[in-house]
Amino acid sequence: MRQRLDVNIGQLQAHEDLIWQVTYDPTGSHLASISQEGRLVLWNTENRPRQGPLATAAPLAAHEEWVNGVLFAPSGELLVSASQDGRVAFWDITTTPPTATIQEGGNPLNAIALSADGRYLATGEIGGQVRLWDVATQRPLDPPLPNPDSEAITSLAFSPDSKRLAAGDEDGHITLWDIENRTLLGEGMTAHTGTVWALVFTPNGEWLVSGGQDGLVMVWEVATRQPVGLPLANHNNAVVALAFTPDGSRLASAGEDRAILLWATADFTNTDSAPQPIADPLAGHERRINALAFSPDGRILASGSNGSVSTAGDVGGDDDIIILWDMGRLEPLGPALRTRHGRVLALAFSPDGRWLASGGQDGAVLLWAVSPSDWGVLACGRINRDVTGEEWVRYVGLGERRPLCGGE
Repeated sequence: MRQRLDVNIGQLQAHEDLIWQVTYDPTGSHLASISQEGRLVLWNTENRPRQGPLATAAPLAAHEEWVNGVLFAPSGELLVSASQDGRVAFWDITTTPPTATIQEGGNPLNAIALSADGRYLATGEIGGQVRLWDVATQRPLDPPLPNPDSEAITSLAFSPDSKRLAAGDEDGHITLWDIENRTLLGEGMTAHTGTVWALVFTPNGEWLVSGGQDGLVMVWEVATRQPVGLPLANHNNAVVALAFTPDGSRLASAGEDRAILLWATADFTNTDSAPQPIADPLAGHERRINALAFSPDGRILASGSNGSVSTAGDVGGDDDIIILWDMGRLEPLGPALRTRHGRVLALAFSPDGRWLASGGQDGAVLLWAVSPSDWGVLACGRINRDVTGEEWVRYVGLGERRPLCGGE
């Protein structure tokens, strides 16, 4: 097994509480992070250093409570944030400093989603309301979408063609809407016993996948709102994270049971027996797995987990880790990355796949080099020479050795 270089290129420290989410803009020039204390920070990654922290473009102040979601519009010029304070902020990041149009959304907001075409924002409220927003005018489209349920919304997802919206709630229901007509797509689905923690559409938009408190992964045909095949029932506790490979051929699921399961999408239609994972569980975490992310080329899966909790409730130790998995070999790409986050709650790859951002309970955002060429530059800067053939095999292990430091 290859060993991994220390590829943490720096800590971005601007938060004082746990970080819920990190996300790159479509161009990779900005990274946004949000935390429980209500702070939204925009980082300038366009001229990222090889080592050391990035420059903070601006702490963006618009919220007074937890910021539960932050998303970039497809253009990369608009950033949207939503909070437990009920506010939605539309940030123009082409200005210096970024300027915001702040709208009062009403009840505390638990979830947000942005359509792939950039036209609509959806917000889910603690009182069960789901509201559409016109991104161009930055105004809500009243009235809220019709919803027969009144339970708190816990997850939202737009279909890839932006024509449908799905919402999951804390009572196990999933509701679907037609966006153009703003109408319900039939009756809601009783999907899980307990909270619907995760929703994700297949890349072709034909199926919707949900993960719930009951430990099940359910696959739904969007057109009929009926289950596709049988439940994926191999987890023994809550499923809180789901991710598809970019081509949609595989699904990864994870949660409380500390196991990552990989599923072949082609198996979901089997009605004779429940689909089974395509390999043994990816095992390496000792605590709940909160986040999954595939690299843009689908070759690497990143997973992040909690650290151990003391009797006083403090999170510590060194088991709050990120593991990078080689999807070809189905094994870790070297030892786990020790984060000191306490809990790893958010992961995001840059659009070019070279960098992985992580956020967690400690309020820090960490950037990790994923590309072997970047590992080489970091190594050169630290050892002041090129790597030997033995070191290439040990640390890189990809193809024939080549100079990394500008020559032999």
